[in-house]
Amino acid sequence: MELDRLLLVFQSLDEHKQKLFIRRAQELLLAGRGFGSYLTAMREGRFKDGLVCPHCGGHRVKRNGMYKRTPDKPGQRGKGPWVPRQRYLCADCRKTFNDLTASPIEGSWYADKWPRYITLMFKGLTLRDAAEELGICHTTAFFWRHKILRAVATLDVGKMLEGVVEADETFFLESFKGKRDLTKRPPRKRGGKAGKRGISSEQIAVLAAVDRSGGIVCRMAGRGRISASQIGAVLSPRMDDDSTLVTDQATTFAKFAADRGLPIKQLNTKRKVYKDGIFHIQHVNGYHSRLKGWMQRFRGVATSYLDHYLAWFRLLELTKAMQGTERLTAALCDAVSPMLVTRRASFPFPEVP
Repeated sequence: MELDRLLLVFQSLDEHKQKLFIRRAQELLLAGRGFGSYLTAMREGRFKDGLVCPHCGGHRVKRNGMYKRTPDKPGQRGKGPWVPRQRYLCADCRKTFNDLTASPIEGSWYADKWPRYITLMFKGLTLRDAAEELGICHTTAFFWRHKILRAVATLDVGKMLEGVVEADETFFLESFKGKRDLTKRPPRKRGGKAGKRGISSEQIAVLAAVDRSGGIVCRMAGRGRISASQIGAVLSPRMDDDSTLVTDQATTFAKFAADRGLPIKQLNTKRKVYKDGIFHIQHVNGYHSRLKGWMQRFRGVATSYLDHYLAWFRLLELTKAMQGTERLTAALCDAVSPMLVTRRASFPFPEVP
């Protein structure tokens, strides 16, 4: 009877309030789920093709008992829930590992807080607000963010763009945010302007490509105007040989397509030719627009971390049709899928190409 009354009240709400109700109910469900339920999903996603040793890549793996790990710090053991973990033994290298070895969550004493942290990332909370919400320090929140994003940034490798592929570049002002030993130029306030007019070496080129099935590649390509070789470094490993490339009139895209042997359709946007039959670049331009609007909330992103934020936005785009638990589970599985050591000392942030 209580459920029937609740459904009647729900039906009496307008559409906007119904959506708010559903969102709030999903948040309550997420808060009530234990880490163990997410651990099962992460294990199934990570080892869907069979158990693999993260140390040597061997497949001769067997179970090696269970153990329990508390999510609290050593000095606080017994104050939090105990999460049982499966231990494995590799017959090739004789090393042991668990479901989260070589993942962002490896070794974390707060494993139970990671699902909630990712939910706060989806909501767009600042590091300071997320740290306060979870009861962790600001530095921990910062490294959690980049551990997750470093893993997510590797996920587009091996996923091919197919069919009609739209490609275009956009530019972000080079930023040394957070660096105290700046020697290349005088510091400028956030949101400042480049010292040179137009597209110059002070601008970081970000190349994005999308296909009609929702596939996305978005990465830093270089400084200033990008060359055909820089385009190839981003797109060649991720484009199917039967794809058709659609771009503006930039000659570097034509050279890349010729070198790769790809058919290309170029649109003269300067003469307001934005479409030719099924060929256009509206999807990639829309992606750029949403990316630029989303980036504004950070008030500047250090160039050394830019690829991480591009991967974050790509994840948001790929999961935007999902809701609640489904979206969070997908994000957790994406974060732990790569066999990647993400300790603080293992963060070799790449130089700009």
